[in-house]
Amino acid sequence: MATMLPYSALSQSGLLPIRSGPVRFAVGSPDGLTSNSWRIWPSPQGDVYVACRDNFQEVKVSLHTSGRWRVGFTTEAIAKNPSLVGEGQNRAWDVWDRPEDLIPDVVRAFQLVFLHLSWSSGPNIGSHKNGKTQSILKLLLRGCSPF
Repeated sequence: MATMLPYSALSQSGLLPIRSGPVRFAVGSPDGLTSNSWRIWPSPQGDVYVACRDNFQEVKVSLHTSGRWRVGFTTEAIAKNPSLVGEGQNRAWDVWDRPEDLIPDVVRAFQLVFLHLSWSSGPNIGSHKNGKTQSILKLLLRGCSPF
């Protein structure tokens, strides 16, 4: 079980809030097997997006400030391969309303499950521009074992 660190500790360390650029992450060891790499990023309007950077680049989760959330093909994927959806079909295959808060101001927006058997060797995720990726993962996964 991962140790949940309080927001205040992450804020005092300068890791949160993240106000610019995407957050990139994967689960696993930087020197060994890892899950696919993922990214989360905000829009200027306050919407939040989640997408895989590896095998599933055609799909994106959109968490809109309107409260209508969806998962579906990206516009770029449809432009490259129009046969992904039928004529007149929505490129989102699941649309839902923002769920109720679990506790005040905390919502389970979207859940990713990382099965150890699906991990593979890949690049060191800590090698991105700002270097924050690896630090955030170390903090979030402290005390977490892969199964």
